[in-house]
Amino acid sequence: MVTDITREQAIEKLVADDERIQYLTPLTDIDLAVAAVEFANGRSYTATRQLIRCMDIGGTLSELSQEADALRARVEAGAFNVERDRLRTGLNLVMSGRVTADVLLPLCFVAREMVLVPRRDVKRGRVVMRYCYVAKDLWTILAHVLLLFLDKRDVFGARLCKCQLASCGKFFMKRQPARGRPVTRYHSPACAAEAVKLKTAVRVTEYRARKKSARKTKGRAR
Repeated sequence: MVTDITREQAIEKLVADDERIQYLTPLTDIDLAVAAVEFANGRSYTATRQLIRCMDIGGTLSELSQEADALRARVEAGAFNVERDRLRTGLNLVMSGRVTADVLLPLCFVAREMVLVPRRDVKRGRVVMRYCYVAKDLWTILAHVLLLFLDKRDVFGARLCKCQLASCGKFFMKRQPARGRPVTRYHSPACAAEAVKLKTAVRVTEYRARKKSARKTKGRAR
């Protein structure tokens, strides 16, 4: 049954909704992609908070502060491990290039719950219109991000990388330093340094093995 409301009640509802929307943080697709990749790498409160902001509709600043404390505790307790594992599986599929319709269709079905809400800010007498993503849960947001990486018309998929150091294996977005080639192989300078150390150790071991084999061959020849 539909209940009629007065004009005053309708205006009050619109004003209340607009005030609640002000607590939403306008995030771009690249913001979401970077946060999701960091979220996939471990229990990052910052990345999780960035993603959860798409679900913040309303509340006073004090309520949001209390919510942030509760969220930090949930992150530390591993409350989002299921979503993280599903995201990592999806990112590995993206990088493998073996994404089939059986994977795509469920993602599209989930991500359709992701909507854009306009946010209007008044600055210096002018209106600034920005759009905020709103989702019902974390997996909806992550499904949207996976589809961004799978969109052939965009460059997100080409920027997704995975650290080639076996002990790391973290995902990251391709970086272009001020000088030199783009960073696509290792997650951090520490990983790159460790990879060089391991390769050097392998070369030394192989060199010593060749020297030992050569001495044995020489001894038998005598």
